[in-house]
Amino acid sequence: LESRCATAFVAAVAPAAACVDESKRTLEYAAATLEASELDRQRETFSGPEKWGPDKCAKWCAEYEGGAYAKLAPAFRKSGKALACIYRGDLLRQVEALGGTERDCEVLYNAFRDLVKAAKKTSRRARPAAASSAVARRMDADAALLRENRKRATAADRFGGGA
Repeated sequence: LESRCATAFVAAVAPAAACVDESKRTLEYAAATLEASELDRQRETFSGPEKWGPDKCAKWCAEYEGGAYAKLAPAFRKSGKALACIYRGDLLRQVEALGGTERDCEVLYNAFRDLVKAAKKTSRRARPAAASSAVARRMDADAALLRENRKRATAADRFGGGA
């Protein structure tokens, strides 16, 4: 069964000087936990090649255009999201270290980015019209509640006064 759940996290810290080190470690752990859960939420929004693991990205490079760039596959042994966000200059250095050229890097970099863009475009079309983020969904729900309350409100409720 697939379900949505939430986890509450309480970090207990103390202002006493004797507790500074332990409180600091507690806060660092809490921050790391929050960061990890935020990364999990972000991963849910990835689409297409952004979801690929390092092996699949390297395989894609090795097979691209009939294997013409197979020797450069180690430079693409990164997660799909990492490749989608990588600075072109960093990738170029790795491609050149493997005997590739700037043109090789450009071809592969642009081909991968095109795959990512196409996947995002497709997922946007497939996505329902409802808001995608939890915050946006909550704002939509609040706006709907406000509209409903306005419909039910009497003149006295809106402008004060009354009985």
